[in-house]
Amino acid sequence: GAPHFIEIGHCQPSTLDKNIQEEIRAIAKQAVLAVGLVNSVAHVEVKVTSEGVKMVELGARLGGDCISSYLIDNSILGIDMTKAAIKIALGEKNDISQYCFSGDSSVVKFILDEVGEVAEISGINEVASMDGVIKVLCTTKVGDKLSGNSENASRHIYVVARGKTREEAEYICDKALNKIKIMNVKLVETTSGDYEEYYKIRSTPGDVYWNGYSAPPDKEQFKKIFLDRTCEQKFDKVEDRRIYFINYQDT
Repeated sequence: GAPHFIEIGHCQPSTLDKNIQEEIRAIAKQAVLAVGLVNSVAHVEVKVTSEGVKMVELGARLGGDCISSYLIDNSILGIDMTKAAIKIALGEKNDISQYCFSGDSSVVKFILDEVGEVAEISGINEVASMDGVIKVLCTTKVGDKLSGNSENASRHIYVVARGKTREEAEYICDKALNKIKIMNVKLVETTSGDYEEYYKIRSTPGDVYWNGYSAPPDKEQFKKIFLDRTCEQKFDKVEDRRIYFINYQDT
């Protein structure tokens, strides 16, 4: 959300109105020719607004986010985007006479990062074997520290799926994403207002047992220790201790 902008998915082919698609093609072609691009592929991004199609950016490159590597190659027959790009760079012509719609739609969607340290990742192998799933990629691992979802770089897991319609492809993709779980660990600083919750945790039978006691600690005496170790206090010595809560989050 604002003020950030993150792409959370793409689909191919377009389901926009044919007239809008033609307007997009025309503007993309004008933009490419305007910058003198003659020996390269182009990745053109636009926004469809109430005032028509508006340019966002243009790059002399293939589309990322699996657009070129999976979405187009799975929805269009007779095309290999990488080979086509190389031939253009070499000054060779591509035969586009065999290009046609495959009859399938392709979708890619991403899981956005949450703040914390990755403690566990599950479901990747199960999703990879699902019908309709083309590709699953996870570029994070246990122990990585994630800083949240403020940019496209904060997308470490994606799923590509295909179906006879866009709706079917999206359904498969969403079903796959729901099977993937990331457990994040986040340290939460304590304040004086957290004492009741802290005492409740330390008074559980399991906690009492593993700390070598036979009964919960004295509430008032224990409170003094807690207040001396909240994160509101300053560190004066190396051996000073602070109390944190560990927050586990499922993504």
